[in-house]
Amino acid sequence: MRLLLGLVLVVTVVSLHALPAVVEEEPRFATAWQHLGFLEYLDRAGGSAPALDARWSWPGFFAAAFVLRACGVSDPA
Repeated sequence: MRLLLGLVLVVTVVSLHALPAVVEEEPRFATAWQHLGFLEYLDRAGGSAPALDARWSWPGFFAAAFVLRACGVSDPA
Protein backbone atom coordinates (compact mmCIF):
# COMPACT_ATOMS: atom_id res chain seq x y z
CA MET A 1 0.00 0.00 0.00
CA ARG A 2 2.83 2.42 0.87
CA LEU A 3 4.56 1.67 -2.41
CA LEU A 4 1.39 2.42 -4.34
CA LEU A 5 0.83 5.71 -2.48
CA GLY A 6 4.45 6.70 -3.07
CA LEU A 7 4.12 5.91 -6.77
CA VAL A 8 0.92 7.98 -7.03
CA LEU A 9 2.68 10.88 -5.31
CA VAL A 10 5.64 10.73 -7.70
CA VAL A 11 3.39 10.51 -10.76
CA THR A 12 1.32 13.46 -9.52
CA VAL A 13 4.38 15.64 -8.93
CA VAL A 14 5.87 14.76 -12.31
CA SER A 15 2.61 15.38 -14.14
CA LEU A 16 2.09 18.75 -12.45
CA HIS A 17 5.62 20.11 -12.66
CA ALA A 18 7.80 18.27 -15.17
CA LEU A 19 5.33 17.43 -17.91
CA PRO A 20 4.28 21.03 -18.75
CA ALA A 21 7.95 22.01 -19.07
CA VAL A 22 8.46 19.26 -21.64
CA VAL A 23 5.17 19.64 -23.53
CA GLU A 24 4.89 23.42 -23.84
CA GLU A 25 6.92 25.33 -26.43
CA GLU A 26 7.69 28.30 -24.16
CA PRO A 27 7.97 28.74 -20.40
CA ARG A 28 4.68 29.85 -18.90
CA PHE A 29 5.78 31.94 -15.90
CA ALA A 30 7.66 35.26 -15.79
CA THR A 31 10.14 33.79 -13.31
CA ALA A 32 11.24 31.26 -15.90
CA TRP A 33 11.98 34.10 -18.32
CA GLN A 34 14.00 35.89 -15.63
CA HIS A 35 16.04 32.76 -15.04
CA LEU A 36 16.61 32.38 -18.78
CA GLY A 37 17.87 35.96 -18.83
CA PHE A 38 20.30 35.21 -16.01
CA LEU A 39 21.50 32.10 -17.85
CA GLU A 40 21.99 34.08 -21.04
CA TYR A 41 24.00 36.77 -19.24
CA LEU A 42 26.18 34.19 -17.52
CA ASP A 43 26.72 32.49 -20.86
CA ARG A 44 27.68 35.73 -22.64
CA ALA A 45 29.67 37.43 -19.88
CA GLY A 46 31.16 34.38 -18.20
CA GLY A 47 30.38 35.72 -14.72
CA SER A 48 27.80 37.33 -12.51
CA ALA A 49 26.97 41.00 -11.85
CA PRO A 50 25.94 41.39 -8.17
CA ALA A 51 25.49 45.16 -8.54
CA LEU A 52 22.57 44.64 -10.94
CA ASP A 53 20.35 42.37 -8.84
CA ALA A 54 20.52 40.61 -5.47
CA ARG A 55 20.02 37.26 -7.19
CA TRP A 56 23.45 37.65 -8.80
CA SER A 57 24.90 36.92 -5.38
CA TRP A 58 23.87 33.29 -5.94
CA PRO A 59 25.58 32.45 -9.26
CA GLY A 60 25.93 28.79 -8.32
CA PHE A 61 22.18 28.47 -8.69
CA PHE A 62 22.49 29.55 -12.31
CA ALA A 63 25.47 27.34 -13.13
CA ALA A 64 23.12 25.61 -15.55
CA ALA A 65 24.38 28.05 -18.21
CA PHE A 66 27.74 26.32 -18.13
CA VAL A 67 26.16 22.86 -18.09
CA LEU A 68 23.99 23.78 -21.08
CA ARG A 69 27.03 25.02 -23.01
CA ALA A 70 28.92 21.82 -22.15
CA CYS A 71 25.99 19.78 -23.48
CA GLY A 72 25.91 21.77 -26.70
CA VAL A 73 22.59 23.54 -26.07
CA SER A 74 22.69 26.95 -27.72
CA ASP A 75 19.22 28.22 -26.67
CA PRO A 76 18.03 27.29 -23.16
CA ALA A 77 14.44 28.31 -23.98
